Amino acid sequence: MTLYLGSASPARKQILEGLGHSNVVCCPSNVDETLSQEERTHEEYVMEITRRKTDAVLSDKLKGMDFVAEDYLVCGDCVVVNDNNEVYGKPASAEQALSWLHGYSGTCFYLVQALEVTHLATRRRVVGTERTTCWLDQIPLEGRVDYINDSGALGAAGGLIIEHPFIEPCIRSIQHGTKESIMGLSPQLIQELFQKLTVS
Repeated sequence: MTLYLGSASPARKQILEGLGHSNVVCCPSNVDETLSQEERTHEEYVMEITRRKTDAVLSDKLKGMDFVAEDYLVCGDCVVVNDNNEVYGKPASAEQALSWLHGYSGTCFYLVQALEVTHLATRRRVVGTERTTCWLDQIPLEGRVDYINDSGALGAAGGLIIEHPFIEPCIRSIQHGTKESIMGLSPQLIQELFQKLTVS
């Protein structure tokens, strides 16, 4: 079985490997992840970006390849929503990421994600969403700039790398998901999608 991951995220690859998928191949898509939020729910937004990523990988990175029954493609997208219902994708600058980090400190945010699994031999696709709530204690002032500059936060939704040793100790609680959900790939959701493909 080969599991193609439409992402360059080491965290997502690690989560899939932890679920027992030993042959994970990263093939990130190159799609524009900006999309108008008008008249869309947060779930509709991430589902549309995920669909675009799947389409892009199938028509580019995996075009013309032969697949066996055990080969799958996983694509996903997520956004961070703060407690004022403001949506954060990937920060455009270190200054923006730092501003968002100040806003998370001592409060909660929501990680809204979509995942789509494609059975490559048949092109059957299933998609699902999950909304996870994360409460944070105060994030120390000292170290915030170093975290932004050194952690790769500019490439993460909301500028948050929840498993980073600067951020992880600040987690107070997580509801309706797990730490892996906040990292961008929910184990429960991905397993549910695989099950749907198996029984459909």
